[in-house]
Amino acid sequence: MTDKHATIGTCVISLDFELFWGMHDVTTREAYGENIRGVHTALPAMLALFAEYDIHATWAVVGMLACEGRDALLNVAPATRPAYADPALSSYRH
Repeated sequence: MTDKHATIGTCVISLDFELFWGMHDVTTREAYGENIRGVHTALPAMLALFAEYDIHATWAVVGMLACEGRDALLNVAPATRPAYADPALSSYRH
């Protein structure tokens, strides 16, 4: 008896859902904004393709994206934040 998985490869798709969180140190909101707005089109299209082709994917999501506004975000933001040698790399200032 052979294992059908022993002869085929495996591809793992792992996606990060960060919006501006992962880009703030390399671009501006104005320059990157269309990409952020495009998520509302791209994400459902990707999910539909994954469902159609039975593709499994892992997702990493910046937890603060679940907040509905600044007050909600401030309520869940950590009191102790990471220290960066280069403060410009910290997303917390945004």
